Amino acid sequence: LPPLLLGELGQRLHALVQRSAQGLSGIAVMRLFRLRRLFKLLKHGALDEIREALIEILKSLLHFSVLLCLLLFIYSLLGMEWFGGRLNFAETGTPRANFDTFWWSFVTVFQLLTLERWHDVMFTAMKADGWAACFYFLSFIIIGNYIVLNLFLAVVIQAFSDKKQHHDAHDKPPAAGKPGAASIESAKANKPGSVDAASAAGAGVGDERFDELSITDAPLSDDAVVEQTETAASNAMPVRDTSYCGRAEHSFFIFSPSFVVRRLMVRLLEVAWFDNSILVVIGLSCLSLAVEVSVETTADIWVKLDIAFNVIFISEIVLKWFAYGVVLGKAGDLGPGRQYKDYDGTKKNEPAPNRKPFFRSFWNVLDFVIVVLAVSSMVAAQLGSADTTLRTVRVLRLFRVLRPLRALRRSESMKLVVASLIQTMPAVGQVCLLILFVWGMFAILGVHLFSGKFWYCTDSSISSVDACVGIFTRPGSPTPEPRVWQNHDSNFDNVIVAMLTLFEVSSLQMWNIIMYRAVDAVGVGQQPVRDHNPAAALYFIVFIVLGAFLVLNLFVSFLVKQYNKLREGDRALFVSHAQQQWLVSHRLLLRAKPERMPVGPPQASKLRMFLWTFVRNPKFDPFIMYIVMMNILLQMTAHYQAVPLYAETVRIINFMFTGIYTAELLMKLVALLPIQFWVVIWNRFATLATVNSVIAIFAPQLLGLRAIALCLRFIKLLKTMPRTRILAKTLLLCLPSVINVGGLLLLFLFTYGVLGTSLFGHIPHGSHLNRHANFDTVDKSMLTLFRMMTGEDWNGIMHDVMDACQSQEALANPGRYNCGSTSAQANYIIAPLFFLSFVIVQASILLNLLVTVVLQNYTEVLLNDESVITADDVNVFIRTWGGFDQKATGMISVHKFEDLLNALPPPLGLKDKPMSTIAKRKFLLGLGIAVFDEQIHFSDVLRSLSRHVYDIAEKDAAEQSLLPDWFRNFPKRPVKPPPYTTTHYYAARIIAHRIRREIALKKSIY
Repeated sequence: LPPLLLGELGQRLHALVQRSAQGLSGIAVMRLFRLRRLFKLLKHGALDEIREALIEILKSLLHFSVLLCLLLFIYSLLGMEWFGGRLNFAETGTPRANFDTFWWSFVTVFQLLTLERWHDVMFTAMKADGWAACFYFLSFIIIGNYIVLNLFLAVVIQAFSDKKQHHDAHDKPPAAGKPGAASIESAKANKPGSVDAASAAGAGVGDERFDELSITDAPLSDDAVVEQTETAASNAMPVRDTSYCGRAEHSFFIFSPSFVVRRLMVRLLEVAWFDNSILVVIGLSCLSLAVEVSVETTADIWVKLDIAFNVIFISEIVLKWFAYGVVLGKAGDLGPGRQYKDYDGTKKNEPAPNRKPFFRSFWNVLDFVIVVLAVSSMVAAQLGSADTTLRTVRVLRLFRVLRPLRALRRSESMKLVVASLIQTMPAVGQVCLLILFVWGMFAILGVHLFSGKFWYCTDSSISSVDACVGIFTRPGSPTPEPRVWQNHDSNFDNVIVAMLTLFEVSSLQMWNIIMYRAVDAVGVGQQPVRDHNPAAALYFIVFIVLGAFLVLNLFVSFLVKQYNKLREGDRALFVSHAQQQWLVSHRLLLRAKPERMPVGPPQASKLRMFLWTFVRNPKFDPFIMYIVMMNILLQMTAHYQAVPLYAETVRIINFMFTGIYTAELLMKLVALLPIQFWVVIWNRFATLATVNSVIAIFAPQLLGLRAIALCLRFIKLLKTMPRTRILAKTLLLCLPSVINVGGLLLLFLFTYGVLGTSLFGHIPHGSHLNRHANFDTVDKSMLTLFRMMTGEDWNGIMHDVMDACQSQEALANPGRYNCGSTSAQANYIIAPLFFLSFVIVQASILLNLLVTVVLQNYTEVLLNDESVITADDVNVFIRTWGGFDQKATGMISVHKFEDLLNALPPPLGLKDKPMSTIAKRKFLLGLGIAVFDEQIHFSDVLRSLSRHVYDIAEKDAAEQSLLPDWFRNFPKRPVKPPPYTTTHYYAARIIAHRIRREIALKKSIY
C-alpha cells in the first residue's frame, strides 16, 4: 500500500482509539488487562486438542486475513469515492450506514459482508445514484460473502485436515513390511461393531458399568455407531452378576424362553406391520396433540383420545416386558428371526436379532419415560382443581411434546443420525468450551465498556436521567405521555445479559442496531448522542471476526472431522492403498444396475430402420438441445404489456418448436415402439415437454409448466459437462443423508412447535411477533421456527415474547391473553432458554450437519472420479452388458462372457488391449465368477472385474466384509452355493481343447 495511505489510516485509527478511551478512567483501563488471566483456561487438559487446532488455524489464516482486510479496504475507499456525502436526503437525513468518512465506510462495508440489511443500504444508494449503484453491492456480496467467507471455512477445514494428517504421521507405528492377512484379521477383530468385537464384549455383559457411556475416538461404521450407542446406554444401569436362582432368562422370573406364548409375543413384536402400526398410532397422537394445543379446548374427545393412545402405548410396553424381560438377566434364546423365501421357494429364517431386556435398550428407556410422563399428566388432571395441582398438571402436560421422539426408534436412518450426534458430543463440547471462553472474554470487556450506558429517555430532547421526568408530546402525536428512563432489551449491564447479547450478535441478526446503540452511548445516566463514540464499532467487528466467523466455523470443522471419523469406520479393515481405493469404488459399484437397452427394428421394416438410424445419429440429440435452448431464450423475452405483433410472432415460433418436438416424439415412437421408447428415461422427459407444449397451445395460462418441462431436458447435457456432473452426483448422493437429517429436523421442529404453542400461544403481539410470525397455533409456530432456522429476526421475536405479558395491552385485558400471574416474570427466563436451545440445536448443530454431509459426499464424488474405476467406466460396463442382456434380467450366458470382455474397454475389459493367449487364459481362470445354470450375474461380473483391477484377493477379509452389501443391493441374485465358477468352466474348456487336439494329433499319426 502507498505510504501516504498507511499514514492516513494510522492517524485515523489513533484518533478513534483516543476518543474511545475518553469514557474510561485510568483504573478501568488497567482493569481490562486482567482479562489475560482467562487465557490460562486454555492450558486445561480438556482443551489440548482444540488449542492445538486453533493455533494451526490462526497460522493458516494469516494470509487470508490480509486478503480480507485488503478487500474491505478497497471497497471502503471505492464506496467513499462513489457514495461519500451523497446519501443525505432532506426528508430522512443521513442514514446510519453511510460512506461519508473512511471509518463509517469501513463499518458499512463490513455490515455488507455479514449480509445484515445489505439490501437497505443498496436501495438507499440506488435512490441517490441510480440503478448503476447495484453493481457495487452485488459484486461485493458475490466476492466477499459467497467467495471469501466460504474460502474462510475451507481454510479452517483444511487446517484441521493437515493437523489430523500430521498427528496420524507421528502416531502411526513404523511398519515392518507390507501389511498382510494377519494385520487385516487383527484390524477386523479390533473393529468396533464387528462380530468378533461384539462377541468379546458380550462375554462380560454382567460386568458392564456406566463408564461404557464414554465415547472413544475409534472410527466406527454406520451400524457400529448405532450398536455402540444402544449398548452403552442399555448397560448404563449397574447389574450384579448373579444366576437369579437359575431364572436369569425367564421374563418376570416365571416364563421361560421356550414358553409358547412368549415366543408368539416375540414373533408379533418383530413383524414389520407391528412397528408400522405403532408408528401410525404415534403419528395420530402427535396430530391430536397439535390440534388440542392449537384450539385450547378441554372437550372430552381429547381426554378420551389421550386415554386411548396411552392404553396402546402401555400395552406395547407390557408386551415387550413379557417377551424380552424387564431389566435383569438376559433375553435368552427366543427363536429365530423373521421368515423369508429362498431362491428355490423354501422358507428360511433370518439370524436372530440382538434381543435384550426392555430397560437395557436406550430407545426403550426413552419410550418408557415419555409414556410415564404422559400417564402422569393424565392422572394429575383428574385429581382436582387446586392451584398447586393445576400448576403440576400444566408442567407435566408440557412433557407431552416429547411424544414425537418415539418415532426415532422406528427409523434406523434417524437412529443413525442421533447416534452420530451422540458420538460427536465430546468434540462438540470442546468447541463449546472455546466458544464460552471467547464470548466470556468479550462479555466481561463489554460490561466494562458499556455497562449502564444503554439506558435512554423516551423523550430524545432530554440529556440525563435527572431531567427525564414529567410528560411530553411526541412529534406528530397529539397525546401527551410520561417520560420514562428505560433500558434496551440487549445490553451489557451484567455478564449474563452480555452473553445473551453477544449470542445475538454472533447470529448476525440486527447486530448493527446493537452496535449503533454502543456507538451512541455517552455514559451512565446520560442520554445517548448519535455517533458519540465511533470506535465502539471496533468492539463488535472484532467480536464478529473472532466469535462468529472463526469460532463458529471451527464448530463446523469439528463436525466435519467427527463425521469423517465415523464414516471412516468402514475402512478399518482396509489397510493397504489398493484396499482403500477398492472401498471408494465399492460404494460407486453398488449403485450400478443393469438397464434395458432398445433393440433395433428388423431389416424388413425399411421405414423403422430408417427412423432408427436417423434418431440414433450422434448429431440428432445436439440438434434437439439447440432447439430447446432457443425455445427457452424465446420464453425469457416474455414481458408485461407486450405489443400484439410481438405476441403473435412468439405464438407462431412456438408452433414451429412444438412441431419439431412432436416430430421427434413420433419418429422415436415408430422406430422404438412404445414399450422400448418408454424404457429410456430421457424419452420420458421429452414426452412430458412435448405434451406440455401441445397443451400450452390450447391453454396459454399453462405456458410456465411448458418452460419447466423444457428445462428438465437440459439434464441430459450433464453427460457432456464433467464438473457440472460432479455437482449433480453430489446432489444425488446427498439425498438419502439429507432426508435422514431433514426428518430429524422436522421432528425437532414439530416438538418445538408444540412446546412454543403451549408456552407462548395467544399472547399479545409486538413489532416482530405479529400475525405472520407467532405461536398461536402449531402450524404457525412451525413456520415461525422455520423462519428462525434461517436466522431471520429470531432475536426480535424472542424479545417480543419476553415483553409480551408486560405490555399495556396485556395489562388492560388480563383475561384475553395467555398471561397468568407469573407469566410475565417466567417469560424472561423461559423465552431465552427456549429460543437459545432451538437456535443451538437446529441452526448450529443439525443445519451444520447438513453442510457436513454435503462436504463429505462431494469429497467422495471427487475420489470416485480420481480412482482407477470411475463412474464413466461403470456406465460403459452397463451399456456393454445391455448389449448382451437387453431385457435387464441381470443374467447372461457364461458362453457370452468372453465376448463381453472383448467388447468392454479397459480397465474392466479387454477391448483393444494387447494380451497373449496365455495371459488371457490366466486372466479368465483367475476371475472365479459364480455360474448358476450356465448363467452369470451382473453383480458377480462387475465385482470380480473391479476386484481384479485393484488386485484384491477373493478370500481377503476386507473383500468378505463387503459381501453383505452386494447381496443386499442385488436381492434377485441367487443365494444358493454355485455348482461351479468360471474358473472351472474355462479350465474344462482348456482341458477339452487339449484332449481334442491330442485326439486329432493321434488320428493324423495313425
